[in-house]
Amino acid sequence: MQGVVEIAHSQKTPKLSSKQWTLTVNCTGSMIEEGCYQNQIAVDLFKSVKKPEMDKIKENNRYLYRDVNYIKDKKSRSVYLNTGITPKGYSPVELLISQTNKYFQESQLESRPIVQFKDLFKGVEFTPQQKFAAIAANTSLI
Repeated sequence: MQGVVEIAHSQKTPKLSSKQWTLTVNCTGSMIEEGCYQNQIAVDLFKSVKKPEMDKIKENNRYLYRDVNYIKDKKSRSVYLNTGITPKGYSPVELLISQTNKYFQESQLESRPIVQFKDLFKGVEFTPQQKFAAIAANTSLI
């Protein structure tokens, strides 16, 4: 991190920008690598004797934190009834969500009036109570 700070306070040149990019990629890569390793140890806590180094996890969390909204959004009852999940990043899961949203928009279900299905039920009589229940169920989907 010290190298990134030093470059940030220096005069900007194309060579220095390239060096900053390389340094940032290497630094972020090593933090992600260490974070994944420590998180895996934390997940396997009950299967292993090894304990995660919580100070490393907390330190990496300061630099690598990102709100992953799709985990919360997928539990919402209104997802894919009215709107899709809005991905905020480019992880593999978020790219799949973007594709799903595209297909959802193309083939979104629409509520239709119940009268259009009357030919399917010729000879079947409904009580007024059954008709009102069907109308209520239809409007609750909208």
